[in-house]
Amino acid sequence: PFLFVIKPSAAICGIRWVGVGLGFAICFSAILIRTIRIHRIFNRPLSTKQPLFVGSISQSVFILILVGVQVLIMIVWMVVERPGVKYVYTATTGEVLCNQSPYSSFTVIVGYNC
Repeated sequence: PFLFVIKPSAAICGIRWVGVGLGFAICFSAILIRTIRIHRIFNRPLSTKQPLFVGSISQSVFILILVGVQVLIMIVWMVVERPGVKYVYTATTGEVLCNQSPYSSFTVIVGYNC
């Protein structure tokens, strides 16, 4: 939360982007993997064998894979559109804002998580 309050710099803007993307990816991938696990356990034919890939280790691996895809998307995003600052001057004050496109890149990050 403090990264959104302090004065922006190129590094701070980049950390903000990465933080938002990783936060969404970690939360949603954990919920998705848990939901898939519960679905596979309860919607299987009656059998004494445990379904494959429902253990905690396999869940962790799947979460790491999903977060890894998010990291790759963010690396491409940082190469294509570098984080930076934008100076906005009005008649009485000047502000420093993070330079980011309003829709293109952020939509890709949030769209992957949905």
